[in-house]
Amino acid sequence: MLKNWRVSILGIAIVASLTALIAQYIFNVSPCKFCIYQRYPYYALILLSAIFLLLKINQNKLFYILIELVLIGGIIVTIWHLGIENNLIKGPEGCSNSFDNILSVESLKSKILEGPVVACDQVNWTFLGISMVFYNLLLQLLLFTLNSILLFKKV
Repeated sequence: MLKNWRVSILGIAIVASLTALIAQYIFNVSPCKFCIYQRYPYYALILLSAIFLLLKINQNKLFYILIELVLIGGIIVTIWHLGIENNLIKGPEGCSNSFDNILSVESLKSKILEGPVVACDQVNWTFLGISMVFYNLLLQLLLFTLNSILLFKKV
């Protein structure tokens, strides 16, 4: 069961990462800063699963705990992004396309050369009327729940 879970985590994380990259580079759905941050847990899941599979590390409890920690971090970032997206909380500096804090020509030039800034508080793509951030939260919660069941079943 454990090897299958490691392969499942690896596959799900690869599909989630590829989906985000395809949306960005093929369908031109520009990500905001938090959209990029939400990819990091999937990269960590890929790395952890691959390491444990390739090196045949037999520390089951360690694997489950590391996956839990990565998913908790991902869930926190995703909930934060949902709060910003739904205007429940204010996003950090640099997460909007406003020019309010431009104080010099150099800073204006720098802002323009950075390219378009996608605001974190605007939904840039939905499926069935639901933002991709919410789908990401559902996926991470599902993975966290399944991993928790396996962790406590094995302990």
